[in-house]
Amino acid sequence: GASRFDGVSFTPIPGFPSLRPDVQVRSLHEDEDGTLWFALLDGGLVRVAHGTARSFSLADGLTSPNVADVCRTSDGTLWI
Repeated sequence: GASRFDGVSFTPIPGFPSLRPDVQVRSLHEDEDGTLWFALLDGGLVRVAHGTARSFSLADGLTSPNVADVCRTSDGTLWI
């Protein structure tokens, strides 16, 4: 999983999936509104918005569970 650190303590992020030990965070991107995107090797993509996580996988349309990078262009397009 993942946790948020407020300078004093760690708080688990609700909904963040429990990851197998072999799943690696490959990239982390923060949008202007504070949304976090985690690109995972063999774990898909995870979005954390308003303190809650949502996972995206092959079932959601990803072409691979291996996501190497994530970024957003100036026109708002999210590239993975």
